[in-house]
Amino acid sequence: MEESTYVGIVWCCEAIMERTKESPEEGILRVPGKHNKWRRAVADILRHPNRTKEILTSCSLHDISSILKELLREVQAQCGSLFTEDGYETFSSAKEVGAVRKGVKSLPERNKKALHKISQMIAVICKNSETRMTPATCAMVLSPNLVLNKGSEEEIFQRCLSNNMKDLFEVLASHTSEVFESDEKR
Repeated sequence: MEESTYVGIVWCCEAIMERTKESPEEGILRVPGKHNKWRRAVADILRHPNRTKEILTSCSLHDISSILKELLREVQAQCGSLFTEDGYETFSSAKEVGAVRKGVKSLPERNKKALHKISQMIAVICKNSETRMTPATCAMVLSPNLVLNKGSEEEIFQRCLSNNMKDLFEVLASHTSEVFESDEKR
């Protein structure tokens, strides 16, 4: 998996957090951006990861959200899940901070960094009432791009809608600093 995908994920999360704080919009993660624009941006980010921040400045908040989801799909296609195939079971059943922290520690560094930024982004989005997003709605929107992409369409769909995903997103949004404690102290 190319490092540019992970760099793009981190920068997309940063841009979404920054813009949400400046001028929040309803449906940040639900409303798609302009297809041609974000598709072109994804290709540019993958070719020129060092220009990611610059590429994102010309994109709307909804374009950036679409770019983030596409980059997560890239990880899914290559690795099965941002949570990694080996660690997926740990995350899919984690309902408390300690269990999620254990799963995070098992991740490769680039996955850990990307998940940390995603968690911070979810927390920012959920804290802003104007976005009308909760951890559960973030789970519904993002989990198709995060769950293990193995098995039948029905199995994947059930993973996306499971209470486990909602619980995981609740922990990630509400306890980001505790889950990533050792990372934040660095």
